Amino acid sequence: MTPAERALEYMRQGWGSRASVFMAVLDHFKVDLPMETKKWICLAIDPFHGPSASFYTEKGKFGITVCGALSGALSAFNMVFASPQMIPYEFWIEGMKEGGWVRKLIEENKPIEEKVKVFLQMCEKYGYGAHYEMTKRFYEKFGTTDCADLCASIGDPVSYECFKNCAKVVCWTAEMATEIIEEFKNNPTKFKIGSENSLWQAIRQTT
Repeated sequence: MTPAERALEYMRQGWGSRASVFMAVLDHFKVDLPMETKKWICLAIDPFHGPSASFYTEKGKFGITVCGALSGALSAFNMVFASPQMIPYEFWIEGMKEGGWVRKLIEENKPIEEKVKVFLQMCEKYGYGAHYEMTKRFYEKFGTTDCADLCASIGDPVSYECFKNCAKVVCWTAEMATEIIEEFKNNPTKFKIGSENSLWQAIRQTT
């Protein structure tokens, strides 16, 4: 089965967008996790998905409801490349030690643009460039990463029409995530964090 077919099968079983993409990608790459562990992971990323819109009252003020398919894809990426040396261990714990790279950035008197450049380069080492690419491709395909926006044209969020729309997003996202993971495995330095990144945007506003 293709990743899209796997994801659609999970959707038909009632798993929803987040879990369907997450589990389809893990199945494709043969990541052996107990089902209970997969459920816990899906629960951990749930607050970023549509049902947690209780803390989203007006766009731009109280967070954003990330599409479940996208959040499942990003989580699957990290699980495929899971390692004890992933963030936060080596990145923050080692970086904040005396002489660590984060501590140096804090203590050295360098221009903020240079600090951000180094910070993002270290992020790319842990796959953040691939995260960025995954999100960028999703945005380019659908024009948004927001669950509420994706459902807006349907009107009724609890309807067969809405679920059919979600299924299309889920199938495409599962395939896209698989492609990026394969590309990252072949060339871990391929993906870079672009200028649309929130840190770059913050720098532009302050300089």
